[in-house]
Amino acid sequence: MSFRTFKQVIVGFLIALVLPAAALAEAGPKVIPEASELVKEGTQPGWNPVLRASANLALGNNDNVPGNQDGLSLQFGYLINAGFGFLNDTREHEWVTTLFWQLGYARTPAVDVLLKSVDTIDFKTSYLYHIPQVPWLGVFGAFRLSAPMLPSYDARGAATDVIRLKVGETQQFDAAGNLVDETGAVINANHPRVQHYDSGKKIALTGAFAPLILRESAGLFAVPIDKSWMRIDMRLGFGAWETFVRHGFTVQDNAATANFLELQHFRPWMLPQIGVRKQKG
Repeated sequence: MSFRTFKQVIVGFLIALVLPAAALAEAGPKVIPEASELVKEGTQPGWNPVLRASANLALGNNDNVPGNQDGLSLQFGYLINAGFGFLNDTREHEWVTTLFWQLGYARTPAVDVLLKSVDTIDFKTSYLYHIPQVPWLGVFGAFRLSAPMLPSYDARGAATDVIRLKVGETQQFDAAGNLVDETGAVINANHPRVQHYDSGKKIALTGAFAPLILRESAGLFAVPIDKSWMRIDMRLGFGAWETFVRHGFTVQDNAATANFLELQHFRPWMLPQIGVRKQKG
């Protein structure tokens, strides 16, 4: 180990001791960007694009199979993992952008309708400035967007009566255990609040790009050691994130109301949150 490497190891451990004391709160999941894999030994300056794609298709058919319902099963989808990295000639400026895009559908004999099995868009971009005199130390800024691409639905293999609950609403019962509305009237299949869905009919839950999660962060990074035998990567910064759900619903079935399926209304938007996060890897 050279004297320069030894100094970087010592500084790295000192920073690791200081960062926990500076962190004030845990600001949500992964609000500070993960370690970049671009700037490392052997990386050449310029553009470094990446593109990976895959697809899947599965078909199955049950015919008089004990323990299984007869019918066709279908699954298909695709996955795209793309991005690029840019490193300038002096290795001071680094820009990394990635896009993870996955969509899949499934159909089973129990529910004769295609439904999403997975739907994810995850876009991340970050800029890092390396201090010329100390290239393993610098500042960063990052932005991340996560959301499903298409509307979401539920579907049942039997006819279903649905009750959509308002934001924060709880269900009420009378002395006999019957579900009642705000006026005290018993809720049955003919009640105005009850929506009837036939077997296999789609029940709308959320719209496209909902819920939409945005994350922004900025701070300091330090990579004092980046060798094949050891890598120390630390981040300290401020991060904020916002969630926009756009009047969606989530399934929150109440076991006490066996005749109904309850859907809980999201808040149309959630307040931004901000905090400090330290990350060490």
